[in-house]
Amino acid sequence: GGDAGVLAGEGDLPPAPTRLVGEILFGTLRDVVSDVFGLPTKVSEALKDDDRAIVEEGRERLMSMGELINANLPDLTAVEDDTGRAGGGREPTVDRTGVKAQVDSVIVAAKAAESTWRRFNDASLRALAAARKAKGINDRMETARAELAGAKLARDAVTQHSMDVDPAVRAAMRATIEEKIAKANAEVASFADEHANFFEAEAEARAAANASARAFRPPYEEVRKRTLRIRLHAEERAERQIGRALSRADRDLQHKDQKLKELGFAKDPVVKPEIEENERKREIVREGRKKIKAAHEGCKTAIEWCKREIATCQTALDV
Repeated sequence: GGDAGVLAGEGDLPPAPTRLVGEILFGTLRDVVSDVFGLPTKVSEALKDDDRAIVEEGRERLMSMGELINANLPDLTAVEDDTGRAGGGREPTVDRTGVKAQVDSVIVAAKAAESTWRRFNDASLRALAAARKAKGINDRMETARAELAGAKLARDAVTQHSMDVDPAVRAAMRATIEEKIAKANAEVASFADEHANFFEAEAEARAAANASARAFRPPYEEVRKRTLRIRLHAEERAERQIGRALSRADRDLQHKDQKLKELGFAKDPVVKPEIEENERKREIVREGRKKIKAAHEGCKTAIEWCKREIATCQTALDV
């Protein structure tokens, strides 16, 4: 619902649209880049207040995804048998101009969504601040109420129970207690007023946040959806790229197995060094294949996540 987004803490408020674009793009292929390559997929804390820098980081990460994968996948060329690899292992080049134009266009849309987001964000922050103040005052009011109850009990004790106390002392005790009761009563009343004021301020800010949410949500979600689509296409390209590396390793292993089988039939001691050399290379390819396979699996889960996220975007067209 509209309110749920407002009730949470500051950390749960949606980031500015331009920042959102940068964060989504920088997180491209998270399950591979972070879990398999061990590289960051969250923009550095140092940039947290610089939305433009965050967008640039995101754009850069997206554009250089192919190179990033090449640099971090095991390079098996030195140990591969030349099995006449299709296309000499060259990667199809990404249409950088096309991708750049898509990112530029989504950044323009993000900038346009900035003002409605800001109204929503400011009202949400006001509501949060008022809610916090109201809670603080409420806590102090509870303390004052407890003190008031305690003072009333003390007054009853002095009044009702025949204490072996000089009447003048008793009167003085009673006066002190009455004073305490009067003070606590006044505190509770003033806290109640203050609490009501902040409560009203919070309700007002919430109403403003909910009203502006209606204007802010659709264009914001549109930006999110478009950015996720750009990310999804990059992840699908990466899956194909890593898939090609995986089939190369698979073909190479088949080739090596076959060769070792043939050498084994020879039963000639002369081929022993060649067998050992082939086994050594096969081991390296096997190890490398494990990492390539993990990266390929990571692509699948990353793509699944992205598709689910796209499906949850509530754009104007979906409402």
